[in-house]
Amino acid sequence: GVQLFFIISGFLITGILLDERERAEATASDRRAVLKAFYIRRFLRIFPLFYGTLFLGYALGHPDVLASIKWHVTYLSNFLFAWRGEYLGDVSHFWSLAVEEQFYFFWPLLMLFLPRKYLVHFIVACIFVGPAFRFVLIFVLNANEVAVNVLPFSSLDSLAGGALLALLHRKLLRDVIRPSKMHWIIGLCTLSGILWVLLRTIIPMPDHLQSEALYVGRVLLVPGLMAIVWLFAKRLPGRVGAMLVSRP
Repeated sequence: GVQLFFIISGFLITGILLDERERAEATASDRRAVLKAFYIRRFLRIFPLFYGTLFLGYALGHPDVLASIKWHVTYLSNFLFAWRGEYLGDVSHFWSLAVEEQFYFFWPLLMLFLPRKYLVHFIVACIFVGPAFRFVLIFVLNANEVAVNVLPFSSLDSLAGGALLALLHRKLLRDVIRPSKMHWIIGLCTLSGILWVLLRTIIPMPDHLQSEALYVGRVLLVPGLMAIVWLFAKRLPGRVGAMLVSRP
């Protein structure tokens, strides 16, 4: 569920930034003003509710908040959980918000100021960084499973995968991927998701291969989730599609 959220986030945030960049270039506007406006919107959307929740938990003496407040206010709770090798009760879910804020720290700068000819190469490279980073954690550093899950670069393939979908959705990859080939690509991504389901729920995995299963499972999961997001972004046909785009 969290990886699906990251793909959607990468898709939406990158799309917003690309649209704002195109608008700024068309009107010869200062992209720094676009960056400032983006951060103001993020601040208003996230900070009041997040810090209000933390303040309330702290004021009421919630033990999980008291034990880790400084990590949350600095959006570093994912590093705390990675270091401890375990989550922390009622504040465990804050790791995903920490990753999201760390993503916001550098991604808007790159999407707004990186030369256009490098955008696709950079995003594709980021997709490969995620599996490479997890490989090092699992098989080289023998890191705990929590660290493999919550450190920022561990989810970079999901975030960048969503960004790649944003490029596709705006037809910015027509010279790289022909539209006629998209159904084959989506089919392969869907197959990847099916294989993940088989690996996690049906095929028994011996104990000595648990690390390998964890690694391969995450590699298979991301393309499958990307296929889901793409199909919904393009709007499913028929009654199901009509229902899903209705306001209620």
